[in-house]
Amino acid sequence: MPKLAIVDQNAVCSQGHYLLYTRRLAEEATHLFDKVEVWCNSKCDFSFPPSIPAIKAFQTDWTDVQFNNKTSDLPETIYSLIERQSFTRQDIIFIHSIGVTELHTLLTFCNNSLYSGPRFILLLRYDPALSDHDFSQTFETVRALQGKTFPISFISDTLELSNSYEEKLGVPVTAVPVAVSVQPTIVKQSTDALSEPLCFCFMGDARSEKNYHRLPEAIKLLERSHVNTGNIRFKLQSNFNSSHGDKGYQQIRDRLKTYPSDQVELIYGPYDEDEYLRQMASADVILIPYHTNQYANRSSGILVEAMALGKPVIVPAGTWMAGQVSADHAVIIDSIEGLANGIAFAYKSIQKLREGAQKKRVSILQNNSFKALSKSIFRNVI
Repeated sequence: MPKLAIVDQNAVCSQGHYLLYTRRLAEEATHLFDKVEVWCNSKCDFSFPPSIPAIKAFQTDWTDVQFNNKTSDLPETIYSLIERQSFTRQDIIFIHSIGVTELHTLLTFCNNSLYSGPRFILLLRYDPALSDHDFSQTFETVRALQGKTFPISFISDTLELSNSYEEKLGVPVTAVPVAVSVQPTIVKQSTDALSEPLCFCFMGDARSEKNYHRLPEAIKLLERSHVNTGNIRFKLQSNFNSSHGDKGYQQIRDRLKTYPSDQVELIYGPYDEDEYLRQMASADVILIPYHTNQYANRSSGILVEAMALGKPVIVPAGTWMAGQVSADHAVIIDSIEGLANGIAFAYKSIQKLREGAQKKRVSILQNNSFKALSKSIFRNVI
């Protein structure tokens, strides 16, 4: 059986979706491979189980590249690790987070006629239609590789993205599940009685693409009818993914701080896996009012987590998320301007929505497990 390396150059601290993804997938992959390694950032402070060696090698992460103008060392480090860890052409390297420049450099390397190393599986998470980057060279490199022993396979976590990339790359791009892992004790907590007041929760980084800046407007519209009357309250995760957050976001967060904490509670994090899910499990409805264009084809791990916990959700129309839900457990808003009305409707319909969400939970836990994800990614290469 081949060996597997899971590359997570962004694994720096013990919090965050990407590290959870790496850890859970590595644990499941040990049932399929002789040996599983994690190649992670040199600053990673997380201890993986003894059965999964962590090779701390990368010097840069995505924040270094995006905000600090550093050049990614991903391709060069992978090349050196292939030799150092004795990976051969029968082995697999899986990368689940990769930037455009990193992708192009890696593809160029594999286009070298002398390359005979391990096979790569790359997860493409972002919509190329939304990037300012010219992908034409990248697509040409992929097409050039088709005439050789193709050492790279592509996957994506939505069917919409897979179809988009297949059209541009000219090669198959397999859609795989968005995986979630929830401890039974947290699942049990999520089935407890409804809160009083009813708790509407926003989880994840406070970013413009997630429309965090539109939350004050929705809360303001609901003040007299729902908030001041004690019918609903809000719990909003409000940490930034960079030192100062998106432009103007300090002021937006300060505006939300003016509410009493029993009406609008700001929480921060980032949290470890269990605490993050406990925060979500203690809420009644999960707000996912993301930007329609940004999430037309992209997945949302928070949506899947909410459904796994049996929580009703509020999502925007015209997104991948809207295609994953139905009216028995979700409220689909036509636009961000309709968020306040969506919240009011969810409050009025909470019993029906909660019953539907609890029924949906069972299939999500079964079909979106990391065991199902591992089999979906690796079934054709081992």
